[in-house]
Amino acid sequence: MGHFLVGLLLVIIIVNAGWFLFFYNKATNKKANIEDNLRQLEALIDLKSDLLNAKAQEDLIEVTQESAFYIWQQAEELEEKLVLMQQLFNEKVLSYNKYINAFPNAIASKIMNIKELPLGSYSLNTVRKQ
Repeated sequence: MGHFLVGLLLVIIIVNAGWFLFFYNKATNKKANIEDNLRQLEALIDLKSDLLNAKAQEDLIEVTQESAFYIWQQAEELEEKLVLMQQLFNEKVLSYNKYINAFPNAIASKIMNIKELPLGSYSLNTVRKQ
């Protein structure tokens, strides 16, 4: 009887350790995916900013009407992509938050101090601090 209890305890410990490792790896992969999407989002924001700043500079005055229209068109397309990227990013953050808050993952999240990421606008530092 004593060997059975020891064996059962060892199986429980091994199963729990395996589950914790699986949970941690999956949460880490989801967060890395969010960080990658954030880098892409920030690249689009920087590109849009560069395009808009180019309009305000003296260089733009020298270009033709067609070139100015092209730059405006590109800026509008970037704005549309930015909105879509923000929506996709927020969906991934929501998925991550649901994953770490679902039972029994919520228990492991508390033990490992894994926190939710807020929805909305981000900087890379905001995601990495979590």
